[in-house]
Parts: sequence; C-alpha cells; structure tokens
Amino acid sequence: MQTSYRTKHETKKIHSRSNTAIPILLQLPMKRLVPFVLAAVLLSNSACHLFSKKKHPAPKESKTVAADVEKDFMVRWIDKRTSDLVATGKPPTAAHEQAVAEFKASYSYTNAASQAK
Repeated sequence: MQTSYRTKHETKKIHSRSNTAIPILLQLPMKRLVPFVLAAVLLSNSACHLFSKKKHPAPKESKTVAADVEKDFMVRWIDKRTSDLVATGKPPTAAHEQAVAEFKASYSYTNAASQAK
C-alpha cells in the first residue's frame, strides 16, 4: 500500500481557465465599470420626468387662509395666557376674561382681535 503525501516543496497544480470567453464588460477594470454603470442608471432614471405628459396643478388657495391663521393664533394665545394666569392662582373664568382683554389690547390691528370673545 502506497500513500502519497506531499512534501513541503510540492505545490498543487492549478488548472487555467483562460480558455473560457469573458464578456467585454467584465474585462473592464472596476474603477471604470462602477462609475459608468452609476451614470447610466442616474441618466435613465432622472430623464423619465421629461417625457411625462402629466401637468401638476398649482395647489388651490383658500381665500380665508389669513383669517384662519389669525383665528388659530388667537385661540392658542388666549389658551396659553389663560393657563398662565390660572397657574398664578386666578379663577379660570376671570383668567379667560383677562386673557381676551390682553389679546385685544396687544393685537388690535388683527381681524381676530375684533372677533375675540
């Protein structure tokens, strides 16, 4: 029975695969291939909107936007001021009345001040 053990100096034979056909794209170095592929993907995706026929309409503006904003500001300001006055020890109804009076005095130039109750 003969066993063959390799010695230190023997090397394993490596078979060459150079006979197989490699596509041209795989022969390019990675430093050239990656930027080329990224550029191709970006150009193909970013140009899609150029051929779109859809026109996006402008958002519809409400004629009462300013009034709604002023009213929302008034409600928030009065609520905040009322809670501050209640925290100092005033009764809630008196605090609300004082907050409304302060809002009317401070913001008399707004339309919301004339509507404050």
